[in-house]
Amino acid sequence: MVNLKVPIGYALKFKKHIVKGRLGAMKSHDYHVLFQQILLIFLRHKMFKELRITIIWICRMFKVICNKVYDLASYPMLKSRTPTTLCHLEKVFPPSFVNLMTHLVIHLVHELDICGPIHAYWMYPIEHAMKNFKGYVRNFCHCFLTCILEFLIILMMPLKLEN
Repeated sequence: MVNLKVPIGYALKFKKHIVKGRLGAMKSHDYHVLFQQILLIFLRHKMFKELRITIIWICRMFKVICNKVYDLASYPMLKSRTPTTLCHLEKVFPPSFVNLMTHLVIHLVHELDICGPIHAYWMYPIEHAMKNFKGYVRNFCHCFLTCILEFLIILMMPLKLEN
């Protein structure tokens, strides 16, 4: 993984974030890239078959959930397979691994039916906008409040010019 090369702008250089054999300090997009695409490659021959197939299915499930285009034909299979996959995880991993967050994966699949593709209401664009707005901040004591005020000022400027 240290020698992994990805296209510029696609994901970060993983070499910088490996400390003592562990990954850390990555952004949420980079974790998604790692989990949906890169982990599948590294697990091919590293674990015993049942665990490998279960983790690969979860990676594929997240890839389907996070797509921009929602495939209606894959939804019934995804809805029926998700609880089975989580049961396989409960068999393989210790009880401390299975918590509320692993159960929330089932609800992500149900949200596809209710809200449509997750890409439409993702946090990435908001995180990116907040990063840009933090550049405008002068008073770091109340950073988020100042960001919101700067955003409102920027939005109101064209309205004042038109009147």
